[in-house]
Amino acid sequence: MMKFQAGLFVLLLTIYGVYSECVQSGSPEKSEGIMVGNQKTLSIESLNSNSVIQVALNATHLHNIRNNSTKNYYKLVCIKSGTTQVVNGIVYRLDVTLQKTNCLKSDLIKEFQQELLSLENLNEIENCKLSDEKFDTVLSVISMPWKNTEPFVLN
Repeated sequence: MMKFQAGLFVLLLTIYGVYSECVQSGSPEKSEGIMVGNQKTLSIESLNSNSVIQVALNATHLHNIRNNSTKNYYKLVCIKSGTTQVVNGIVYRLDVTLQKTNCLKSDLIKEFQQELLSLENLNEIENCKLSDEKFDTVLSVISMPWKNTEPFVLN
C-alpha cells in the first residue's frame, strides 16, 4: 500500500507539472465529516488527498475501458472540483480534465487485465506521451472500501 501511495504522490506531481493550467475549486474550509445523504463539496486539500486521487485514477481507467469512441487511452491531468455523498457507499462526483495519449487502450487494458490500477499500471501510463487533445468531464463513481469491492462508474 505504501508503494502505491508513493506512486500516487509522484503521479500527482506529474499531473500538475504537465498541466499547469489546472485550477482547482473547492470549499474554503477543510472537509469535515460527511452527513449521510447530503452532497458535500470537497475542499482543495481533499481533492489532493491520496484517497480522492486514487478514486479519480481508477474512475479514469474505468472510463477508458467502457468508452468505445476512441482507440487511445486518456490520462487524468486535473481534478478540478468534486463532491461526495454517502448513500450505500460513497458517491464521488469529480470534475476532471482528461488528455489523450499516444498509447492504445487495447494494449494497456489487455496488459493490465484488471479494472483497478496498480503502481506498475501507473508507471506504464506515465510513459504515454500526451497529445494536445483534452476535454473536461464529470466522473461519478461509487466506492465501498469497507466491502473490499472495486469502485464502479455510475455514468
